[in-house]
Amino acid sequence: MMINAFLLIIMFSRKTGIELIPENITFLAKTAVVTVISGITLWICKLIIPFPTAESFSVGRKILEILSLCARIIPAFLVFIVTSVWLKIDEIRKILASVILHAAKFLTKGKNVRFRIKNIKKRIV
Repeated sequence: MMINAFLLIIMFSRKTGIELIPENITFLAKTAVVTVISGITLWICKLIIPFPTAESFSVGRKILEILSLCARIIPAFLVFIVTSVWLKIDEIRKILASVILHAAKFLTKGKNVRFRIKNIKKRIV
């Protein structure tokens, strides 16, 4: 996937004459680091948390499978987000700020809390 992105940047640069490679190398490197770290976390969770492997079908078994998958995926996702913020990947920080902003608006049901929301957004971005 990273090779694909790099090749697309090169092709775009040749067609338009705009140099995007220096600007995107740091982004691609940071994204590669974050992906490897979250992949390692997912692998460790896979080793620690067993997946139920029964041949029979039941609603309880399916719920257990879903919970097992969530217990593996959620820590890897959180590690991805935390590492992205720590490495200061702007796109992830903006998405996180937007999610927090919308969650704060939803939880306060439209009450006037703009000051607190702006402070939260400034801390993240």
